[in-house]
Amino acid sequence: MEWWETTVVIAAGALTLFNVVDKIVTAVKAAQNPVDDLKKRVEDLERKIEDSYPRYDKKIAQIEDGNRVVQKAIYELLKHSIDGNNIDGLKNAEKDLYEYLFDK
Repeated sequence: MEWWETTVVIAAGALTLFNVVDKIVTAVKAAQNPVDDLKKRVEDLERKIEDSYPRYDKKIAQIEDGNRVVQKAIYELLKHSIDGNNIDGLKNAEKDLYEYLFDK
C-alpha cells in the first residue's frame, strides 16, 4: 500500500472513531434529559412548598387558638355541671369564646 492509501485508511478510521464517540455522547445526553427535567420539576415543587409554609403555619396557629378557646369553654361547662357553682368561669369562657368568634 502506498502512503496516501495508508493516510486515507487512518483518516477514515479516525473519522469513524470520532463519529462513534459523538453518537455515544449524544445518547448519554438524551438519556440524561428526563433526569434533568425531573430534577427541575422537583426543585420547583420544593420551592413552592417552602413558599407556602408561613401561610400554613399561620392557619395552624389560628386553628390551635380556636381549639384552645373551645376546649376552655367545654371545661368550664363540665365544671359547672359537676358542682353548679362555676358561674364566673362560665362568664369568662363565654367572653373569650365571643371574642374569638366575633371580634377576630
